[in-house]
Amino acid sequence: MTNDRRAILWVLAGATLFASQDMLIKLFGDRLSLLQIIFFRSLLGVVLIGLYYRLTGTSFRIISPFPALAIARGVLTFTGHILLFSALLRLPLVEVTALYFTYPAFIGLLAPLIVGRRTRYSEWLAIGVALFGVFLLCDVVGWADDLVMSPAHFLPIACAFCYTLVVLLTKKTAGSDTLLEQSLHVHLMAMILAIGLPVVGFFGGAYGSVSPAATLLSAPWHMSDAMAWLALLLIAASGVAAMFCLTHAYRKGQPAQLAPFEYFMIVASLIYGTLIWHDVVTPQEFIGIILIILSGIYLTRQMQ
Repeated sequence: MTNDRRAILWVLAGATLFASQDMLIKLFGDRLSLLQIIFFRSLLGVVLIGLYYRLTGTSFRIISPFPALAIARGVLTFTGHILLFSALLRLPLVEVTALYFTYPAFIGLLAPLIVGRRTRYSEWLAIGVALFGVFLLCDVVGWADDLVMSPAHFLPIACAFCYTLVVLLTKKTAGSDTLLEQSLHVHLMAMILAIGLPVVGFFGGAYGSVSPAATLLSAPWHMSDAMAWLALLLIAASGVAAMFCLTHAYRKGQPAQLAPFEYFMIVASLIYGTLIWHDVVTPQEFIGIILIILSGIYLTRQMQ
């Protein structure tokens, strides 16, 4: 088997594991605090990165040469996770995944402002196709009686926006921080925020409020429930393993050839949603998903 085919298999494995992580969050999210999920997922990431540096003897920097950008990446990644995980508790799994994959359109929109890359006319057309796909998937104009556009649909789209900013900021510091150092900074920031925000909320009087933000901050961490610990372990392991698979894949293959296979995550999400929650994708939703996929694949290949 050639290196390219092995790399494709690694991407497919990573996409499946990410879909598995999201499935587990949706399945056990009502029993766990989202901040608890983020903390332990990041903790496992920090432990594994630390073990890698220990075993290989590789030197690393905990503090980035660009601390402001590193903090911004960490805050944006943390915010994106909160938005995505919140969406998983409110929407069908495949809808959340498909809307998340609108991020190539955001990259096309924001790249001229942040990294100075000019967006071509064909890419603007692809961005328009993605937007129309979102309209169909969310039924923005009310064409289908059985589809309803809800505020929850903006959560995965906002997550895609956050991820876009993370990608563009990463490009600006790619020559100074290694990929593992960037991952370490993101995980450490997530752990700090996951612990710090409830503390701030406690002293700020958020506890006892019924607002969504206060509910997020005051949700109890389940420390004595064996099933909760098992769910945390599975969620953290699947998320970290997915990152390992994708990182390993892109070291072996060409990004332009591998990126389209990440969209297998949508297929895996559709399978999980059908088997577990008996979700049904309408023809209008299916067309919207296909348009988002085609637009994303084209934009990703153009912007490599």
